[in-house]
Amino acid sequence: RIAGVRLYERGDPLNHIHWKATARTGTLHTRLHDPSSVAGATILLDFGKSSYSPKSEPYRSELAITAAASVAHAMYEMGHQVGLLTNGVDAASGVAAADQPGTGEYGSRDAARTGAESADAEAIVRPLVVPADKGAGQFMRIWELLARVELSEGIGLAETVIHYAGNVARDVTVFAIL
Repeated sequence: RIAGVRLYERGDPLNHIHWKATARTGTLHTRLHDPSSVAGATILLDFGKSSYSPKSEPYRSELAITAAASVAHAMYEMGHQVGLLTNGVDAASGVAAADQPGTGEYGSRDAARTGAESADAEAIVRPLVVPADKGAGQFMRIWELLARVELSEGIGLAETVIHYAGNVARDVTVFAIL
């Protein structure tokens, strides 16, 4: 979009010359354009266990969660679309999958631990994706997922990006938190 017209300055692109103003005044004029920007972001959160030093835990991972939630909230407040892609695991899905079918309980602590570990192994293979969208409901989905996400030992960030790049909207900025 044209934002205005000014006198031509050396180095201005020739395709920005405003020919009508130049013909009317007899001196070269250049069109000024509004900067184009794409509104929206997909937050790419690296939540692999190998990315965080054991000495700095749980502080670094909590800072990453806080940063992701802050960016999501800022995008929501500005009315832009926001999404989330992370290689972390959803703690709620691990707990739900760990229950024995029908009973919801385990006979022993070892059985519960074994069931939870097998459930974690299944959850690790699939990164968590919230497709970009607008609205308060979208922000709440991201916020709730960030509250439940845990560090994972499974898929790395590079594999996550390669396999799930199709889930990222093409008209948003990718905001990586590493």
